[in-house]
Amino acid sequence: MSLFYTYIYLDPRKPGTFTYGEYTFDYEPFYVGKGSNEQYLSHLSQAKSNSNVKHYKINKIRKILKEGIEPTIIKIEDKLSERNAFDLEIWMIWAIGRIDLKMGPLTNLTDGGEGGVGNKWTEEQRKKQSLKIKNFFKDNPNARKRLSETTKKQFSTKSARESAREKAKSQWTPAARLKKSKQTKEYFENNPDMKKHLSVKTKEYFENNPSSKLKLAKLAKKQERKDGKYCN
Repeated sequence: MSLFYTYIYLDPRKPGTFTYGEYTFDYEPFYVGKGSNEQYLSHLSQAKSNSNVKHYKINKIRKILKEGIEPTIIKIEDKLSERNAFDLEIWMIWAIGRIDLKMGPLTNLTDGGEGGVGNKWTEEQRKKQSLKIKNFFKDNPNARKRLSETTKKQFSTKSARESAREKAKSQWTPAARLKKSKQTKEYFENNPDMKKHLSVKTKEYFENNPSSKLKLAKLAKKQERKDGKYCN
């Protein structure tokens, strides 16, 4: 029986502490995969070749190679069954986040578990991947708990919280806000049922948490003052 593993590519140009559940990496991750034998090296070999492949993952590897270095490649877990390797791949992609979905730095174009690549998914494919992630947490009840505990630990100190706050401020520029606003508008135009669902849930939440509504109103006024749109 063949043994499988789940692997990850890291960008050595971006050092730091990147923790996802029980896994911590010294560089920013940019690709997660599942394989056997020497498959984990295939992307690096492809990037070094003269092929015309223009996959985002390959382009990123080539940019790293141009600087005279190579990506760091790690087998997260090995000696796994194929199903367990796929499950870990799915979870890691979910935990780290895909760049095409604006959820993280990964160049993966799917949620894993298939070995396939494709920019646009059908609704049926999205539901299938969503179910796989739900099943992973169902079969691994401690995984979500570990991720939650690790996240809390990361922000347990004042300096860590301030660092995260400053990073968020630097990224949340006026241009970024406008782009996010447009993306949100387009999403709700294409998903009217979700807009209605969120509206009902939001109303229920504030009815059960009146103090939160007051706090949000104060924050909104504070932001308006900052933007020069509020006057006494």
